[in-house]
Amino acid sequence: MGENEIDKSEFLNKLIHDFSYNRNVEKVVINALDDFSVDNFIATVRYSSLFVPYRIVILENFDKMPNKSDKEKLVSFLREFRNDNTLVIILSSLTPSRFDRLISDTIQEVGVVKTFWKVFEFNLHNYVSEVLSKNGIEPSKELVELIIARNGQNMSGIAEDIKYLRSYFQANEYVYADKALELLSQKSGESGIFDLIGAIVKGDKYKAILVLNQLFEKGEEPFGFGNILFSQVRKIVKLRKFIDSNLSEEEICKKVGISSFEFKNLRRIVQNMDSRRIKTLLRFVVEFEKAMRSADDTIKLATIEKFIINSL
Repeated sequence: MGENEIDKSEFLNKLIHDFSYNRNVEKVVINALDDFSVDNFIATVRYSSLFVPYRIVILENFDKMPNKSDKEKLVSFLREFRNDNTLVIILSSLTPSRFDRLISDTIQEVGVVKTFWKVFEFNLHNYVSEVLSKNGIEPSKELVELIIARNGQNMSGIAEDIKYLRSYFQANEYVYADKALELLSQKSGESGIFDLIGAIVKGDKYKAILVLNQLFEKGEEPFGFGNILFSQVRKIVKLRKFIDSNLSEEEICKKVGISSFEFKNLRRIVQNMDSRRIKTLLRFVVEFEKAMRSADDTIKLATIEKFIINSL
């Protein structure tokens, strides 16, 4: 995606070169500006030849999103299609905010989504900060990092989060970072992350399992709230060093790199911690990361639940 055709072309040429190296490859280019249909695209990708074992199918100028029926058909196909001998490339000049979110997320699940920005591709933090500012939202470091933690390099997801923040407040209202951070934290299940960490620190295995199941049932991407979990545990460890000091709340927040919203939630957790609970929490993070490697959400959940039952 994106408008930087120079970088896009360089990346595409390298991708094709690497896939084609020492192989007999057929390249098929479909122009969405011509008489394009999702059915024909799917049929082209599915086609296999006895004489040419490897294929590259490029769908270019995919800037007009299909209707609901065709979109569902395309998404279903992308999720089920598996063929290591076929490289499928979909090109669009749309920005992530204009490209269909469901299609983008599906491609991200099975492959890679790459956006070629004219200015900010080299620095994601600068890009997010700039878009927040353009939308009248104060771009604090904590807010930028939360948005990136939730979405990684998925530009469509970043655009969706910023759109959500902007639409929640009045059109001409300047949105301060602490309000935006609290709202997005609630949306991302970060309040649930605080509850989960708090239950583990207190040794309440039943509440920990309940909160964990609620997080999965909300449909949040485990990778996303996993990132938030790791981030908060790091902050807890840092906060514990300063919680009994004579520093003010503002000074502690600056040293730890947290907002006042996070401070209030994390302080309650830290006050109930001893060295044994810290070790349990760190082991939980390690087990959580191991569980995320499974492709099956049921197995992920069962693995984490087993650790909670055996460790708390």
